[in-house]
Amino acid sequence: MHLAIVLNKKRPTFIHLKTTKMKKHLLLFLTLILTSVSYAHAQTKVDKYCQVTIGTNNVNRKKVAKISFGENKGKFALKDSIIIKQLYQVNDLATGTDILNYMAQIGWNLVSIHSSSPWYEVFYFKRTFDSSELTP
Repeated sequence: MHLAIVLNKKRPTFIHLKTTKMKKHLLLFLTLILTSVSYAHAQTKVDKYCQVTIGTNNVNRKKVAKISFGENKGKFALKDSIIIKQLYQVNDLATGTDILNYMAQIGWNLVSIHSSSPWYEVFYFKRTFDSSELTP
């Protein structure tokens, strides 16, 4: 086995690894380096959920949507405020189809839909984030 070390592009220098022990140490060293590099790039994935309720406005009987991130806002803490602004735009939509299309467009997946009365529907959405995208 030869290991080429290029010090000069015109004349590569070769080092001959004579012993099996030396080869094993080199292989172990390279394996450890590659493993630690790949582990350092792996990030923890975190699922975040939101709820969109579509109901009838009592004043003019018009359908309205309202998004909710839960009562504990700290559990939904995202670093990117643009995502929050995009989510609040759901409140301007009035039909379930518009909400489904918009949420899919901005990367959210439908988890379930509940309708316990003819006056409102509740949509649950999920999106996976890297832990680096969340505030600590």
